[in-house]
Amino acid sequence: MNEGTELELALDDGYVEAGVGASAPIHGVELELKKGDPAQLYNFALSILHEVPLRLDHLGKADRGYGLLVQEPGAPVRAEPLKLRKRASVEDAFQAIARNCLAQIHGNERGVVFGQDPSSVHQMRVGLRRLRSALDLFAPVIATPSDFDGELRWIAGELGAARDWEVLSGTTLEQAIGAVDGDSDVIAVRQAAKDVAIANRKAAVAAVNSVRYTRLIIQFTLWVEQRGWRDEQPEKRRGALENSITGFATETLLRRHKKLLKRGRGLAELDDETRHRARIAARKFRYATEFLLHCSSVAQSSTMSVC
Repeated sequence: MNEGTELELALDDGYVEAGVGASAPIHGVELELKKGDPAQLYNFALSILHEVPLRLDHLGKADRGYGLLVQEPGAPVRAEPLKLRKRASVEDAFQAIARNCLAQIHGNERGVVFGQDPSSVHQMRVGLRRLRSALDLFAPVIATPSDFDGELRWIAGELGAARDWEVLSGTTLEQAIGAVDGDSDVIAVRQAAKDVAIANRKAAVAAVNSVRYTRLIIQFTLWVEQRGWRDEQPEKRRGALENSITGFATETLLRRHKKLLKRGRGLAELDDETRHRARIAARKFRYATEFLLHCSSVAQSSTMSVC
């Protein structure tokens, strides 16, 4: 630890109680930076993780007590509205977007691990999808370490399988075969789909509970907070990071819009694979507009009125 850095470590070992008979055990480690470089806090947490398999928890004891009282282990959390400053630099904007995505991801972790609502898996998956879209959006100026790309793809895949099977075993099968409830084959198909959905949900829970996921989130958050992309950035590209977000946003949205129009041309006659590529282009454009439209010059024009 660097000289001048002061961290506080507190061990929590006990119970949270709420109302009559509602209680839950607490076994945790609380870390707080008292003085010095915030990076030291993240690095110390990573060093503990090498010795003890811990999981991040973003709820305080009061929040957990309230959750017990209302019997909600973790309600699904949607993304908070994002409003970037028009005078923000490109990297300021990226950092704000990444923080927004991470907040949605963190907000759904407890719901995935302890809850039963399929929407928690869905919203955590959406948060990861938004984050990966943001990384792709800013790729021309901010290079993402390959380790992050692979690990984000891994956890998104675990949640994706859980979400897909929960939807298939629920609403999809109900709509497809709900009219023949008494058929033994239908009952068998439904049960088989439900069993696979349960297995995939357990796999997603294990992934979110894992040291691998915890390490990923700590390392990625450190990279965002310390603007780690500058470490590998050539001097000639650093100027692009300091440019106003307005020009970058306008150029990016127009480029994504053009690509969407190209992918969707003659949509009704396209084959399934080409339609899927058009769907991906539409999703990327939607996230791009969510992140950047309000701080671009496109917001005041009719340039994209054909959408």
